[in-house]
Amino acid sequence: NLDNEVKKDDLNKVILEIEKSINNAANLALRFNQVSILTNTKKSSIQLKDVVEEARFILQNRLKNTQFHLSGNKELYSDNGLVLSLVLNILVNSIDAMSK
Repeated sequence: NLDNEVKKDDLNKVILEIEKSINNAANLALRFNQVSILTNTKKSSIQLKDVVEEARFILQNRLKNTQFHLSGNKELYSDNGLVLSLVLNILVNSIDAMSK
């Protein structure tokens, strides 16, 4: 039993390290996305609800125990990537703040 508990503890530590690495990679990808967006902006008509759903899909692992609901929809004339980057940034900051 003691051996099993030690193995579970070691496994939990490894899982936490993997989650940290994945979160770091996600943050780097978000920052890269933000930089690439600023260099290539193409404005078009976009639906805010679609952008939020795309952000939810990208962050699905980090949002696994979180629920949120977006009511209504707004049409924007902007760069889709820029708006996506803003929504991702808001969600990541909110997740980080709630986990502290």
